[in-house]
Amino acid sequence: MIAIRSPDPVRAAGASLGAFLLASPVLHPWYLLWVLPFAALFRNAAFLYLSVSAMFGYALLHPVAPFSPGLVLALEYGPFAALLALDAFRRGREPAAPATLRTRQASPESGVGPVAPKLREGSEGE
Repeated sequence: MIAIRSPDPVRAAGASLGAFLLASPVLHPWYLLWVLPFAALFRNAAFLYLSVSAMFGYALLHPVAPFSPGLVLALEYGPFAALLALDAFRRGREPAAPATLRTRQASPESGVGPVAPKLREGSEGE
């Protein structure tokens, strides 16, 4: 479903992986390593924050006096949800991307053509 909405396959893969992680019942900090390259590539502040704040989850294993489990979860997921909502709001205000990908047609005049025939032409003289 995400790939249908996004013409960019790399962005669609990152969004699909992020949605998969958020829908999973357990989110260990090292699971976020899978989505971290996509978050860095597309400068997604929400997932970059979640990758860093996931370390707060260790406070649930070894409770510290001033931090209740509710506070730890709020510190971990509250700003993430706010950044995700802000990103969705900003995307909603941008003009929509075209539904289809436009590719430039290669022409002999432009010098841009298929790579494979040129590689074969270069190897014939050897």
